[in-house]
Amino acid sequence: MSISIRLMTLLILLCSSLEALAQEKSYQYQLDGTYPANLPGLSSAQSIRFTLNWNEKKNVIEGVYKDNFFTSKSPVSGTSGVQGRVFSLKLPRIMQNVSQISLTANAGSVMVFLKDVSAMTVEQASFQAAVVTNEGYKPETEIVCENCGLYRGSLSKISDSNNLCSLPDYGFRLEITPENKVSLYFYYSDSTIGIPTHSLGSYPFQTTQHCGIL
Repeated sequence: MSISIRLMTLLILLCSSLEALAQEKSYQYQLDGTYPANLPGLSSAQSIRFTLNWNEKKNVIEGVYKDNFFTSKSPVSGTSGVQGRVFSLKLPRIMQNVSQISLTANAGSVMVFLKDVSAMTVEQASFQAAVVTNEGYKPETEIVCENCGLYRGSLSKISDSNNLCSLPDYGFRLEITPENKVSLYFYYSDSTIGIPTHSLGSYPFQTTQHCGIL
């Protein structure tokens, strides 16, 4: 099978945008600190050194947490407000009965709560640390999807030496959503709901790149 020239051109453009993955994400804020953790199975308290990087948008926190004991890098979420900031993350694996970490930061005071799978606190610590603002931070440019919608193209079968493949007679659609998810549909009539879907993955589009269904 071969995709028509129109579809091939679009797919080439999509693949060329993969180079954006190599760009390092920039964060607006950073918090570094060290706290002791007396955990089951350890003969003495473990000194946990961590770094927390995050961005804030409309009081919503998104970022990453890493330390020298629990995780090399884990996504963190949370909220910010007049009472300070609250962070939470789930560890990639349970260590010393700890599966979740929560932190609060307010006016230079930081609290850390180590929790088990039931969200019960098994250890906590407090210390002083200041949030640092990255002066060189540049907000990410928001992606604009100019022509999101439903487009049609054509597919044709050019080779099947063992005669094992069967191409539908109608209803080909290539979808690119505003979230940059790409899917190929067969048997399209008037809706993509309930018809065979072949996911082609996600692509990091540059600003103002076209998207839609071809």
